[in-house]
Amino acid sequence: MSFVVKAQVTKQDRINASHYKPDSESANSVNGMAWYKLYMWHQDSSEAALNAQVEKNRLALEYNEQSDRLKELTKKYGAVAAKKILAEKLWVGMTDKMLIEELTDPNNVYKNHTKSGTTDTWIYKGTAPGCIGGGCPYLDYQITIQNHKVIAIAEGQ
Repeated sequence: MSFVVKAQVTKQDRINASHYKPDSESANSVNGMAWYKLYMWHQDSSEAALNAQVEKNRLALEYNEQSDRLKELTKKYGAVAAKKILAEKLWVGMTDKMLIEELTDPNNVYKNHTKSGTTDTWIYKGTAPGCIGGGCPYLDYQITIQNHKVIAIAEGQ
């Protein structure tokens, strides 16, 4: 009984292993066990490679969607504001439309009409509307808007 121990697995070994079907005689021999282990390694590595490719495709799609979104927001609001919106940064001076682009519509809106204009208080509490799954952020903001511009941001009210 003889067997070969290899330091490296070649492409031909992988091809041979992918076609290997163990039977009772070969699986019980030393060489048969080596081929069976190589066959199982090939199956595991094929699944890992497939999972890696799926993840790579998912990330590429996500990148393309973000790239398209960045172009759209840049066209509407300019490069600086677009990057802040994508980074989910809130800032005083952003418009109510920018805020909706970033956080969607608020849970509640309270309006107050004064001589200086309309002041709205937008309440965001709970998970973001429309967000599905375990990765949804929890929102807890009270944002004051006057004449369509954010003038105050309070978190955790």
